[in-house]
Amino acid sequence: MRAAFLLVLAGCAATSAAPPADVRLEEPLRASNAYASFHYVAELKDAKTTVRIELGYRAPDRGFLRYGPSYAIYYAGGVGHYYFKRGYLKFDAGAEVARLKKEYAGIDIGGEPGLSFGLSQWDALLVSRGLKATLNLQRGPRLGWLGEMGGWTSDGLVLRKEPIEIELRPDGFIERMKAGAVAELTRKELRVNEPLDDALFEPPPREGLPDLPANAREELVRALEDAWRRWAIETDPSNRTIEALVTADLERLYEPSKMVAILKDTLDKSLETWRSENKDARKELLREKLEIDKGKTLGGVEVMEKDIQAAFERALDRSFRAMPVPPSRAFMQDVARRWSEAITRVIRRRIREPFEKIFDDRLRE
Repeated sequence: MRAAFLLVLAGCAATSAAPPADVRLEEPLRASNAYASFHYVAELKDAKTTVRIELGYRAPDRGFLRYGPSYAIYYAGGVGHYYFKRGYLKFDAGAEVARLKKEYAGIDIGGEPGLSFGLSQWDALLVSRGLKATLNLQRGPRLGWLGEMGGWTSDGLVLRKEPIEIELRPDGFIERMKAGAVAELTRKELRVNEPLDDALFEPPPREGLPDLPANAREELVRALEDAWRRWAIETDPSNRTIEALVTADLERLYEPSKMVAILKDTLDKSLETWRSENKDARKELLREKLEIDKGKTLGGVEVMEKDIQAAFERALDRSFRAMPVPPSRAFMQDVARRWSEAITRVIRRRIREPFEKIFDDRLRE
């Protein structure tokens, strides 16, 4: 179950709107978002077993994925229901998208997130019983695997990236896939733009499945946040976008305005206590106390900045690693440098300078 869940997260981060290099995929890419409905059935075989994989979609927002008897995802109205052998998770991805739109207001991500079917990260396919398909709210083509194949070698609609070989149909669906000598997927049924029974899209009963722990939902939230950051950088990697992302992340994770308010309140209470206990003390002693407290506080800000830089560096790295077509090393180094510089500027503007002003105002009293 754990391996399956991690692959769901990998798929959440991997689906992208980035166009593949092969122009022969342009028509399937355009077609995939125009389908009003589809129902796709395939079989995945390896040396031990055969697993049925089933994907379904109906406009505007209903979709499902069933992988064997113990792995399924259903989406409707932006709400996902995740079924695993050992647990169940309900994830309101639509609410998370609305939150991210608000928190990252004004930042262009290049498109509206919608239901997208992927096949997990290609370097993670050969685990357990082979391939794991995914379904998530993503920015990208409805058939998300079409956005994951940039840079693959191709012979017509047969695409290869060791150890994977995929034979695509002109409509964008997978006719056949081989994962080396380990597993092979073969299409069995396909219906496109035909009426589909409502029952196909109804989540099954939980049948006593326990809720997965809270960290499972937190991982899905983080994957969506990482994807949002990646989409923004893919769309516009300018200094303006980078600084806006850093500012939004700092506000969301550290709430600097609250930090400033807490410092002001704490310092005022501390000064009130000091004055009541040192009524006859010279002003120079109070000034010395304030200068010492200011130095300690700003030293703490320096330590905090190092921690924030490390955390934000890891977040940026996750965004780079999730890109279906890895950018050049020069591009990543340039963005990372400007990312770090933006963090320093934003911390100075939102934390250091307001902290300094609080102390300076008290020193002038």
